[in-house]
Amino acid sequence: MMAGFILRKYFRNGGFNVISGLVAVLLACSSCFSDLKLERALVAAEENRSELEKVLKHYSLDSPDRQKYKAAVYLIRNMMDCYSLDYVYGDEYVRVIDSLSNINGTPVQEDFMRDVDSISRCLNRKILQSGSVIKCDLRHLTAGQLIRHIDMSFESLRYPWTKELDFSDFCEYVLPHRIGHERLEEWMTDYRNSMKVALDSFARTAMADSCICSYYLRKYAERDFFYTTIVPELSPSSLLYSTIGLGNCKELQALTVYSLRSLGIPVAIDFTPQWGKRSLGHSWCTLIGKGYQLPFLFYDKVPLGEHLADMRKRDGLAKVYRRMYSEQEGTLASLLPQEEIPPLFEDKHLKDVSELYFTPVAATVNLSFSPPEKKEYAYLSVFNNKGWIPIDWGRIKNGKVEFKKVAKGNAYLATYYHRGKTYPASNPFIVEENGDTRLLAPDVNSFTSVFLRRKYPDKKHVYELSRSRTVGGRFQIMADVSERFTDVCTIDEFPETLAPVSIVFDTPVEATALRYLSAPDSNVFLAELELYDEQDNLVEGEIIGTDGSWYGNGRDKYKVFDHDMLTYFDAPVSSGGWVGLSFGRVRKIKRIVYAPYNDDNGINKGELYELFYFDAGWVSLGEKYGDSSYTMNYDRVPRNALLLLRNKTKGQEAYIYTGGWKA
Repeated sequence: MMAGFILRKYFRNGGFNVISGLVAVLLACSSCFSDLKLERALVAAEENRSELEKVLKHYSLDSPDRQKYKAAVYLIRNMMDCYSLDYVYGDEYVRVIDSLSNINGTPVQEDFMRDVDSISRCLNRKILQSGSVIKCDLRHLTAGQLIRHIDMSFESLRYPWTKELDFSDFCEYVLPHRIGHERLEEWMTDYRNSMKVALDSFARTAMADSCICSYYLRKYAERDFFYTTIVPELSPSSLLYSTIGLGNCKELQALTVYSLRSLGIPVAIDFTPQWGKRSLGHSWCTLIGKGYQLPFLFYDKVPLGEHLADMRKRDGLAKVYRRMYSEQEGTLASLLPQEEIPPLFEDKHLKDVSELYFTPVAATVNLSFSPPEKKEYAYLSVFNNKGWIPIDWGRIKNGKVEFKKVAKGNAYLATYYHRGKTYPASNPFIVEENGDTRLLAPDVNSFTSVFLRRKYPDKKHVYELSRSRTVGGRFQIMADVSERFTDVCTIDEFPETLAPVSIVFDTPVEATALRYLSAPDSNVFLAELELYDEQDNLVEGEIIGTDGSWYGNGRDKYKVFDHDMLTYFDAPVSSGGWVGLSFGRVRKIKRIVYAPYNDDNGINKGELYELFYFDAGWVSLGEKYGDSSYTMNYDRVPRNALLLLRNKTKGQEAYIYTGGWKA
């Protein structure tokens, strides 16, 4: 992003002032250039201008190639922001990870991912420290490269599924020679050849493009994909020839786009810069059809078009942009603002397509707080783990700002942007499902009490996995060493939120041993187990249970008593596994506390927490240590306040509490 800012700053300010003057002179002297944007790009190409002019002459001399001439003009005139960000050690990424895969053979997902994450952190540091080289396409792209790419793109139009493809959609969603700031490569031939066998079959049967997408979804869904963060944008060849699937949604999106565009299938690049109800953003692809648009991504486990079905409401889809190849009118960057703006809005190729994914409403916000200095624009921001992230912008008028496409059901803050930081411009607010705006202005004269069991919303995939492995599990006691275990409690219902659960007996049970017997087909999957007597003292004993772990992965019965919520017992048998304590004598058990498989975002005993409310900034309500109740209780909390609970002992995930998720 910084490289893009530097490049645009050069073209727009220092370097572009000269270029603009040259363009004006050239246009006054010659009638052969009627396209100002094209001439601007040719002037910016400097010594490489002759290479680009060769492309224009190559197609304009041959009348049957008139469409190709238009395509060449389209690519060149929108190439001002196209560049490679080539990291010195970028190629090491895939080579090292592929080598690790070859050493390990067929990797076990979790064990392999520990190695991948460790190596990724080291490689990311090395890559960032080594720096990168910026290569502008206008100044480095050769005539031969561009001509071959255009010809290959037009070759895809012979396939039957492209018959109804509009030329404008072809230019925007098939033709572009790059999708980001990856190393420039002639990728289209290699990707098309990699799918040649299936491609011939598709062509013979005149298969529809949606069916082709569905075919590759099923094909890739059978493979493993290892999620990790990769700093450099991998080259097209690295993605194609890597032994394993590696990266995150950014790499999946790139692989999907290269593959399908090489077949002439129009695919858009869509993304949300930041979820409204959790950290991070997300990227995906959208198939552009006649009268329909279907979001999807290779390695999806859901049918074509249902990629966002669960995420849209659960994670809070607050804004969707489409990264276009052509420059878009009305972007903040195109207005050439005279003040610093967030990096997201420096991109002149973004198109707001939120209305394709949800029914937006307009929200007008009174700006109750003053900016650090006079500002013309304010921003709609959502919260990630650490701060407020701008996702939309509006012009300030009479102390107010209107945001035109706002999603319902999320908490927002109007902000200013100054010297790389966001500053509150209003109190937080929620856009309700009926479209009304509810202001979260704390009432410091009226108080309530809150009881929190988590510091972060449940992650659906973790919650569902834990529920499926826990319901049906049984707690059993052995009253005498000569007797068998008998049931005292069966887990019939799973808690509403993923946190440790207390089972309190009306009358203490007497036992010489207590165990947890797993639900069928669950491999135990218990993270922690604690027992308490009538005085609420912790009862200890000898750890007993099924020996070993699933394929020797090390997650044995001792993990249930290691005071670490992220470890768990993964038994060597799918059914019948168990774990417990033997006391050596009769003990009275009043309370059982168990933690199912979880993400360690509950309240932990002995760890330090701090609760905040928002009032022009985060205001502390004090620090507290978690105890064996595994809940965090606070009195005298201002009503109508936005809350934030942080674990100060460990961890990074924390989220605002508005009452919209179970805490």
